[in-house]
Amino acid sequence: MSFTRAFRLASILSLIVVTTACIGESPTDNQGAAKLLKEYYQDIQAGDLDRAVALYPEKDRPTWKAFLQINQESLGALKRFQIDHAEINTVYSGVYFVFTIDAQYEKHEATEIITIFQEVDQKRPWLNYHKTKL
Repeated sequence: MSFTRAFRLASILSLIVVTTACIGESPTDNQGAAKLLKEYYQDIQAGDLDRAVALYPEKDRPTWKAFLQINQESLGALKRFQIDHAEINTVYSGVYFVFTIDAQYEKHEATEIITIFQEVDQKRPWLNYHKTKL
């Protein structure tokens, strides 16, 4: 085998190895965040606010539970939800996933902004922020 042919073969094999090593979930892949978002809204829809707020950091759970209770009292039960838009913002410490949600409650329609954060060294993202606009 000539040197040129051996070099080409080695180059192709190296490219295959490098490409294969890159396959998998990227830190900027929003599948994990979208799954967490769906779980969050399903918990709210089921009326299980304790389970919904368990997706926030422990220190923030009382604040977010109060927020969800106020939402529930003023908007009624969540009937349906749908992701309208998703953005990914990579920062030094991790990735922010920002979702715009169309939500239908008993009493009102709402647009909601949900921010989910995934730290660089963590596999599972967590809820960071929730805003409701009527």
